[in-house]
Amino acid sequence: MKKIAKWIPYFKLATAVSIISLSTFSHAATTSLWQVSKNGDSIYIGGTVHVLPPSEFPLPKGFEQAYQKSDVLMLEAQLPDANDTAAQLTMMQTLTYPAGQNLKSNLSPAVYQQLSQYFTSLGVDITMFEQFKPGLVAMMLLTFELQKSQLQGEGVDAYFARLAKQDSKKTLYLETLDFQLSLFSAFGEDNTDAFITSNLAQMKDFKASFLKMLNAWRSGDLSDIEYLMITEMQQTDPQTYDVMFTKRNKDWIPKLEALFGNQEKELILVGAAHLAGKNSVLDLLKLRGYKVKQVQF
Repeated sequence: MKKIAKWIPYFKLATAVSIISLSTFSHAATTSLWQVSKNGDSIYIGGTVHVLPPSEFPLPKGFEQAYQKSDVLMLEAQLPDANDTAAQLTMMQTLTYPAGQNLKSNLSPAVYQQLSQYFTSLGVDITMFEQFKPGLVAMMLLTFELQKSQLQGEGVDAYFARLAKQDSKKTLYLETLDFQLSLFSAFGEDNTDAFITSNLAQMKDFKASFLKMLNAWRSGDLSDIEYLMITEMQQTDPQTYDVMFTKRNKDWIPKLEALFGNQEKELILVGAAHLAGKNSVLDLLKLRGYKVKQVQF
């Protein structure tokens, strides 16, 4: 249960393939970091990788520099405590079907068979996950692929959350963990077949895709981030995309605007896919008159 709880807040990466991997760009002039300015005040907004192999640290210098210059760190949500058994139990209860429902009854026979074949290829029996809701199933797909590819590790968000705690740096959140759990719990409710099919498709050539996406993240190439991380989801599962990205991006804008007009400097970290494409966080801020400039270092 501890392993499952640890990965729950990172599930969005599986659904949007907003997981990204890293290659050896040690002297890149830019990364997924932007300075947003208006009326003489500015904030930093960084796109993150929620899962990053230990071998890929240190992070691009721009992130470390922005963190050192900032008085406040803002994350999407507080990360769960792996040692909090009560919280883990709540997570599992939220992300599993109640008595009388199960995964098989919510999937078409064809899609259930595809999912079963995937688990069988890993030597796992699908009945282990029969009570899992689609969101938790997708998280498990991601977990298995990360393990198989030996790509597990602390993400950018978790790294800076730990650093901020050590430094006693003020930390704020765009959402609550309860909200994110409710979001994950609802994934695939009305489009279970499309949701599972989309996630299974993302598992093909997972490692190669992961590495390509991390290259895009490390260099801060928004066009590549959009193509690699969200385009397929927009096409195959637009309903989940709208809930996962468009709506949340719009909900975050007032909270980001509230950070302006004070004496503090803030660093905001969100999944990189939230910063790419139409109705991204950066796009919405530009439309509201903010100057958005990619940080060079």
